Amino acid sequence: MHNNNNRKIVFVNRYFYPDHSATSQLLSDLAFELSAKGYSVLLLCSNRRYDDSVDLGKGNVLSSKETINGVSVERVWSTNFGRSVLLGRLIDYFSFYCSILLRVSLRAKKGDIVVVKTDPPLLGVFLAPVLAIKKAKQVNWFQDLFPEVASQLSVLGLSDDGYLAIVLRSLRDWSCRAAVLNIAISAGMSSYLAQRGISQSTIKVIPNWGPKGVKPVALRDNSLRRSWSLDEKFVVGYSGNLGRAHDWRWMHDLAVTFSDRIDVSFVFIGGGAGMVLLKAECAASNLTNVMFMPYQSRLHLADSLSVIDLHLVTLQAGMSDFIVPSKVYGIIAVGRPFVFVGDRSSEVVRILDENGFGRAFELDNFDDIKDYVSDMSLRSATYIQAEKNASQFASDKYSFSAALAQWEAVLTELRLEIT
Repeated sequence: MHNNNNRKIVFVNRYFYPDHSATSQLLSDLAFELSAKGYSVLLLCSNRRYDDSVDLGKGNVLSSKETINGVSVERVWSTNFGRSVLLGRLIDYFSFYCSILLRVSLRAKKGDIVVVKTDPPLLGVFLAPVLAIKKAKQVNWFQDLFPEVASQLSVLGLSDDGYLAIVLRSLRDWSCRAAVLNIAISAGMSSYLAQRGISQSTIKVIPNWGPKGVKPVALRDNSLRRSWSLDEKFVVGYSGNLGRAHDWRWMHDLAVTFSDRIDVSFVFIGGGAGMVLLKAECAASNLTNVMFMPYQSRLHLADSLSVIDLHLVTLQAGMSDFIVPSKVYGIIAVGRPFVFVGDRSSEVVRILDENGFGRAFELDNFDDIKDYVSDMSLRSATYIQAEKNASQFASDKYSFSAALAQWEAVLTELRLEIT
């Protein structure tokens, strides 16, 4: 056990348990395990959930203070306009920035290690001044890079060479230099930050992991697969957020291609702007081989991910250094093959090429994607080998235990520096 009574580890993120979002699940796993190991952990987050909407009312607001598995959780107020309208989302961001800035200024103490995630964007920029004043140690944990993602998607009219994007990048880089450490989740992200002039000595790569405790579920044991009447089907599917950074059109086209195959079903689990559009397009095409399901609870996540025989993963062009789709690690955890459609420079492509549990394609190779999925849907020798490779890999490099060891090494080093 560690003696951490004098100094605590503070995590700051918009969402935390019981929220189901990817950043929440990763953070919950890490915070709970560190607490179990004797660390003093404080979690500062919002009193809302990722998929809240204004019509859910006050009954869905989470407790302002509680202790969960030894972690002290304090939740701050924020507006709740939701994700569907950009202006409402910006107001939600701003209200959270204001509330969390006040709470951090009250709770952070000299010598505390404050790990700041990237939801909402530029959170580290807002908190850097107060953390410097309080003499706390800022650690930025990047799940994506803003404003680069927004520029690629032309959100708010941002462009790479536009004045606003230049200013925002400069502010983000400044917050990186203010931090004692910047955690990147891929080698590409690390290299990009270094190219931006961030000292390599302050950058550490710690990949994400599959949700703790999530393991493969055999087809015969999968209750969701039975209840969704998929027992006799080969299931192609997508699980998680299908947002603006993901291309959904090829998935619709793929479902159309297989619409005459009664042995193949498409299942889309989750939400996001792209999911809404995909559902509408599938309805317009009168597809009967497609099923849409809401996010599943953490208790059923292993079943949910294991329902799908062949997962689909996608990322818009130009995003490879700025995002690694977190759903990849959940797929790896349940030992399922997957198809990735995006840039060849993505970290996901390296994972697939090195381990052989799927294939990567660029978006303009739809015929090749179709042929590959067709072959896999027959449970061919290619599929059997990919599934075997995936199952063997499930407990290897991207396990939670591997990531936890890296996080503990980082925290130990930082504590030695401030002792």
